[in-house]
Amino acid sequence: MRWNELTRDKPLWVSVCYYLLIACYLGNLAWAAYTNGLGSPGIVDGRYIFQGHSHIIRELTSTEYFQLRSLWLRTSALFYLLIFFANAVYWYYPDATQSPHADE
Repeated sequence: MRWNELTRDKPLWVSVCYYLLIACYLGNLAWAAYTNGLGSPGIVDGRYIFQGHSHIIRELTSTEYFQLRSLWLRTSALFYLLIFFANAVYWYYPDATQSPHADE
């Protein structure tokens, strides 16, 4: 199903919010890649590290580690909001043609 078919007969704010969610998600993803590179924080032998492709790029302080983990959490939360927003809108605003009172 295409987005235009999904948003037909829906309020205008639905499309605006969806595009804002997409922009926030892509911006957060781009910011994470630009500032930190393509790697992920981890804990190996009790040390906080930044790793990429199973190689240690650098050691992190606990503050840096938790900042990177929170950035990952925000990015994944935005991704799930993006996925479930379309489904919630579809079920919350049913089409007028499928309404039980459409015959009246």
